[in-house]
Amino acid sequence: MMKMIGQNSLNRKYAIAGILFVAPAFIYYLAIFFYPLLSAVYSSFFKVNILANQYTFVGLKNYVETISSQDFQHSVKVTFLYIGMFIPIIMITTIALSIFVTQFPSRISGFFIVLFILPFISANVTAGMIWNFILDPVLGIVNNLTGSSLKWFRGADTALFSVVIVGLWLRIGFDVLILVGSIRGIPPEVYEASKLDGAHGLKQFFYITYPLINPTVVLVLTLEVIRSFRVFGEIMSTTGGGPGGATKSLMIYLIKDVFPLSYGRASAVSILLVFFMIVLSLLQRFLKKNVQY
Repeated sequence: MMKMIGQNSLNRKYAIAGILFVAPAFIYYLAIFFYPLLSAVYSSFFKVNILANQYTFVGLKNYVETISSQDFQHSVKVTFLYIGMFIPIIMITTIALSIFVTQFPSRISGFFIVLFILPFISANVTAGMIWNFILDPVLGIVNNLTGSSLKWFRGADTALFSVVIVGLWLRIGFDVLILVGSIRGIPPEVYEASKLDGAHGLKQFFYITYPLINPTVVLVLTLEVIRSFRVFGEIMSTTGGGPGGATKSLMIYLIKDVFPLSYGRASAVSILLVFFMIVLSLLQRFLKKNVQY
């Protein structure tokens, strides 16, 4: 009996210690994420005067005005165009580079990974300055070497693709790092057995490598789609949403157009973005259930 009481007391102490360790992170999460989310949901139903601290209930008016706004619809279109260009390129490039890197010994592949990851750890402003110089229509390295007359960031037809280039430069290293780790986790015996069965090159990739890294590919795909919905830094540091709104994504529309004028509508736009994120998260869970491990 005394042994059971002592064991229960020890378990209680472990439970209290666990709660104390988790509490700071939980409080941080409530303060930084949960409270602002609830505040945004609440404010989205009001016309808000922040300076006077006045809240006038307007119901769904902020949502109706936002969804019916041509500027909002244009920003959604730009965001989806960005996703449509960015996602296929980065997924194909990431998988190809990951396969390429894993063909080398650890030291050499490590050098490549460090080379790829350097842009990822650089600031968006720095990336914007670098690529503004590289793709400058007059002084830029690309136009001077190729003799091209493309306006890149300054042309309405080329600005969004130019931003995609910056996004690829910033993100590929992170994705390659994840996929290389997944590929390295495939047992060498699997490849040796496949060679005995006559599988080489592309056959090994399509029948062994890709099926085994498929869950990681789905993870990377979901992360990049979610990030693409929130794309902001590379646009703000290069085009600022121009020229003529050609690169005005949802986040640019929210920060530059809506937030300075209407806090209530800005909250509504934020909640719509959160809704998009939830849908994508549910889609990822659905895809994960249908991939083969």
